Amino acid sequence: MISLAFFGTPTIAATVLESLLNDDSFSVDLVVTQPDKPVGRKQFVQPSPVKTTALKFHLPVIDQPLKTISSLFLKEQNIDLAVLFAYGSIIPPTLLDQPKYGFWNIHPSRLPQYRGASPIAYPILMGDQTTAVSLMKMDALLDHGHIISQKEVVIPSVATRDEMETLLSLEAIPLLKQALHDLIATPLFESQFTPQDHSQATYTRMLEKNDGFIPFESLNMIMQNEASLPLVGNRETDITLFPAIHYFLQKNNQLSSFPLVGNRPDSRTLFNYYRALTPWPGIWTKIMINGIEKRLKLTKLSLNQGKILIDRVQLEGKNEVDFETFQKAYQVF
Repeated sequence: MISLAFFGTPTIAATVLESLLNDDSFSVDLVVTQPDKPVGRKQFVQPSPVKTTALKFHLPVIDQPLKTISSLFLKEQNIDLAVLFAYGSIIPPTLLDQPKYGFWNIHPSRLPQYRGASPIAYPILMGDQTTAVSLMKMDALLDHGHIISQKEVVIPSVATRDEMETLLSLEAIPLLKQALHDLIATPLFESQFTPQDHSQATYTRMLEKNDGFIPFESLNMIMQNEASLPLVGNRETDITLFPAIHYFLQKNNQLSSFPLVGNRPDSRTLFNYYRALTPWPGIWTKIMINGIEKRLKLTKLSLNQGKILIDRVQLEGKNEVDFETFQKAYQVF
């Protein structure tokens, strides 16, 4: 029986871990996750979802930075294969060859597209209709290794990032299990792995809080379905309204190929931006309330016949409410 170590942290990784633990074909003998962290407004320290799952199954857990523990811990534990999904830190190259079969990484994009930190958000940001789950053998470079298997997944037109995270984690389970069964059955299974076409690689970055900020004037114009955002020069300047998209286009030399209406971002671009940034950092703007500037988060948007509709909002210091209630109180839009 293959001895596995599982590296992961959030809920989507815990879902995959629990599925492995419910399969008698292989043995998960070690779990590696991020340290306990403060969570929520009251900042209570809590274990990661993966650690919670591991403890429920009475598994040994390492939840310390890898640089603080023995660099031979996988070899010392006689681990045959390490499986990684949303672990949250770079794996030191010295670890990669310790297990007999190395490290396999579940990457939720169509590699070599969307390498990097935000592979689920960026297909939504770019308006893609499909994405994929890729199972890859890791090497020392970022998302660079040979593809073990890959499955295309349709992106529902209204799906947000958190919904796609759940969907892709569920799609990853049968893909991973089939590859593990193939490894057990076929000693030379690795000879079937496929090198990536690195010339087609694109790169994403970690999302930041300020990515979600849209100036009120621009937001209001898009909401009114006007094709006349303030023009400050050229195509590149216009798309800077959406910094996460602009980064990707600039990083991957695609500024000239992004579909804009009248050389300006449109309602669909904003809606995709909202979907990709939900639940965090979210779409937000700044408004004046009684002479005081406050942050307004647009917690739920919808798109109807090309027009953006705001369904729910949360004003700084207040509870989330439906947009109609907010408008009656403040008449901002």
